[in-house]
Amino acid sequence: MRFHLSVPGICCILVLLLLGCTAGCVSEEEAKMNEVTSLVESAYGHLEVLNTTDDFETLYVGSIRAEMAAAEVDLTEALTVLELISYDYLSSEEREGMDAVKVMCQIDIDVCEMIASDFCDFIDHCQKISFATDDEAAIEHFREAKAALVRMKEKTAVMKAKVDTVEVDHLPSEMKGDFVGMKTYIHEFEKSLEEWIAMMDQALNESDL
Repeated sequence: MRFHLSVPGICCILVLLLLGCTAGCVSEEEAKMNEVTSLVESAYGHLEVLNTTDDFETLYVGSIRAEMAAAEVDLTEALTVLELISYDYLSSEEREGMDAVKVMCQIDIDVCEMIASDFCDFIDHCQKISFATDDEAAIEHFREAKAALVRMKEKTAVMKAKVDTVEVDHLPSEMKGDFVGMKTYIHEFEKSLEEWIAMMDQALNESDL
C-alpha cells in the first residue's frame, strides 16, 4: 500500500520564490532574505524524509514526526524574519511578491503540522491493520485511517483557500511560474486525497464494514 507524498517540492518552490524577492532588497534586508532562504533550505532537508515511495509497512512514524517538528521550527523562524523585512525599498509588485512568500511559508508550516499529526496517524493505522488480531480491530483501524485522510483534506482545503487569495497577475514576472507550480501542487494534492477517501469508502461499502 503506497501513498506518495512529495512535499519537499513545495519547500523547493518556496526557495525559488525567495530568490525572486531578493532583487529589490537593500543590503540589510537582503541579509534577512538570505537568512530566510537558509532556514527554508534547512527545512527542505528535513522534509526529504517524505520523498519516498516505500510501502507503509516500512515507514517509521517516529522519524517522520521528528523531521516535521524540526522543519516546522525552521519555517516558523523563517516567517518571523520575513515579518521584519521592510517594504520601504520594494515596488508595489515586489511587495505583492513578498506577501505571497509569507503566505507560502505559512502554508509550509501548516503542511508540517498536518503531516506530523494526521498523515502519521494515517500511516500508523494502516500499519496496525496488518497486525490486527481480529476483523473488528482491523475494521476500526481502517476507519481511523480514513478519518485521518478526511482531516488532511479539510486542512488542505484551508491551505488552498490561503493560496487562492494571492493574485498571480500582480506578482513579479520571475515569481509567477513558481507560484503557480505550488498552487497547482496543493490543488492536485486535495484531489488525490479525495480519490483515496472515495476508494476507502468503496472498500467499506463493498465489505459492509
